[in-house]
Amino acid sequence: MFLYITVQWVARILPLVQIPALVMQGRDDDAVTQANAEIITIGISSAHKDLAWWDATSHQILVSSPHREAIYQRIAVFIGQVHCWFYSCVCIYYLSK
Repeated sequence: MFLYITVQWVARILPLVQIPALVMQGRDDDAVTQANAEIITIGISSAHKDLAWWDATSHQILVSSPHREAIYQRIAVFIGQVHCWFYSCVCIYYLSK
């Protein structure tokens, strides 16, 4: 019952997430279904969001994945994109004043 209530609550607040988000999930995840990553990605309102899938990887992607270095690289690329996106928005805002 608690899990059901939690899932319903999260579904209602997902649209409130407006910050950049990188959702990652292993294709061999046996803790949650693959649909969850898609539901989260679609549900958030962020203009800058991405979904990354990792083959041969279970729920704890940084522990179980043979792609650990690629995962870290993907995170770094996303942070770099967000950094550029954020500063572009700040510059546009100040230039428009």
